[in-house]
Amino acid sequence: MSQNQSQSTRADREPREASTRERKKRIPAGQPRQVLPVEGIPEGYVGYWAKEEQFDELLDAGYEFVTSGEVRVGSMKTEGDQMGSKVKHVGKRGSTVYLMKIRKDWYDENQAVKQAAIDRVDKQIHRGKFQTDGMNYAPGNIIVDNETKN
Repeated sequence: MSQNQSQSTRADREPREASTRERKKRIPAGQPRQVLPVEGIPEGYVGYWAKEEQFDELLDAGYEFVTSGEVRVGSMKTEGDQMGSKVKHVGKRGSTVYLMKIRKDWYDENQAVKQAAIDRVDKQIHRGKFQTDGMNYAPGNIIVDNETKN
């Protein structure tokens, strides 16, 4: 490889100037990131992408549909569908999800109920006896290792 080729290759790998980027902030490579990041969920609310089969349960729980123009999904301003103004996203496999929101205090209550169920299971496991769905896991069959191994 000639010296000119190695220099041009190195130059191609260097980061672009900040002026050529239109991104608001730098996202480090290899870090977890949201697939459908949403900006503009109103203060005091939490957003949630829902499938159609979840609508009845979520509406009963206090969720509301987010309307177009209310938020930005990724770098795109949202648009409603032809049936109304609900924000939706069609995935690669053709499944459609709709953006819903719920009051933060209600969301926190829901999460506390879920966590209480997890805590009950954890206590049973730590006692060495876990029972669920008619199955009984006897003492001796459950081993809890509380030591962290690095």
